Amino acid sequence: MRKIILKKRVGAYAGIDPTAESLHVGHLLPLMPLMWMHFFGMPTHTVIGGATARFGDPTGRLQSREILRNAEIAKNMAMIHYQLKKVWDNAKTMGEIYGYQGVWGGEAHLRNNNMWLQGLTAYDFGKHLLRHMRLGPMLSRDTYGNVLQL
Repeated sequence: MRKIILKKRVGAYAGIDPTAESLHVGHLLPLMPLMWMHFFGMPTHTVIGGATARFGDPTGRLQSREILRNAEIAKNMAMIHYQLKKVWDNAKTMGEIYGYQGVWGGEAHLRNNNMWLQGLTAYDFGKHLLRHMRLGPMLSRDTYGNVLQL
């Protein structure tokens, strides 16, 4: 009897919030390792935060980020999607030039988290996600404390 060895593929993602209409140099930090992983056949996902941009991002800040209008978020998403498409096309071309070939089907995906979060009700969100989060550490952050005192 043959012994079958199964290997799990490691994958990765980089999330980009569309709070501005363009990528900047700081976005290269997570994108470069993601591209190297893709070159070596690992599945990669670049996720544009179309839904999470509507929540704001208070992590480690004194104030929450200004909430953008839906039209502005949609414009930023379109611009960033176009830029990321070009970045990934260039990365694939460079990979081909240098002989990197994805060995076991790792694909590069460009996704928008709005696609799977837009149909999620608040009840389903709480039922499936919030029960795994602890409120104590979140409420102990200065950002949330400042917001709750207003």
